[in-house]
Amino acid sequence: MATLTREAGAHPFRAGRIDAAFMVGIVTAMKAPVRQVLICGSNAFVEAAAEGTIAAGIDPALIKTERYGGADVQA
Repeated sequence: MATLTREAGAHPFRAGRIDAAFMVGIVTAMKAPVRQVLICGSNAFVEAAAEGTIAAGIDPALIKTERYGGADVQA
């Protein structure tokens, strides 16, 4: 599901930050078993998305991440 964190407005996408509740909803709605999760973004974004994915019941071994930016970069 496409999500735009800053662009609220006239588009069909969800607007807002990704959190554990959002990730649980995505995983629950999936019809096929999760084989791999790819998360790419700032350090804070990757942490939030990975924690939410794990909270949704996904095995951490299936999660691959790519991070960029310093420790103070906001998601």
